Amino acid sequence: MAGFLAVTVALGALWHALSDGLLVEHALAVASHHIQAVAPVTIVDIFLY
Repeated sequence: MAGFLAVTVALGALWHALSDGLLVEHALAVASHHIQAVAPVTIVDIFLY
């Protein structure tokens, strides 16, 4: 019974996060920081190649 309750609560939390768009907002924020950090290095690497 405890396992079923844990799965139910976890799925409810996941459903709530997906419906609020929290995961999409987090993914966009992380992607923009990653691109900003990697872009200058990539451009230098392309020109030095």
